[in-house]
Amino acid sequence: LFPYTTLFRSEALRAAGLSSAKARYILELAQRVSDGRLNLEAMQEAPDADVIAALVDLPGIGQWTAEMFLIFGLRRPDVLSLGDAGLQRAARLLFRDDAELEH
Repeated sequence: LFPYTTLFRSEALRAAGLSSAKARYILELAQRVSDGRLNLEAMQEAPDADVIAALVDLPGIGQWTAEMFLIFGLRRPDVLSLGDAGLQRAARLLFRDDAELEH
């Protein structure tokens, strides 16, 4: 992306309500997809661990976001996001207040 193009797109994303940081994250994601460093089509067949590794390499994307992409973006049926706050809360409600889910 040319600097003026990035600035324009960043301003447009900010005008849509995104924070400066989230605008930067989205532009970096778009740049990597555009230049081929991140191949979303190849992720369809890639192992979960490889998809997660590729995604967490992006700024602003962590383990939970990558797992949500596996579940909702790639429709992987067997992903258990142990760091999910709702899942952790449910475990505490069902078992005990100090219950923690582990791998």
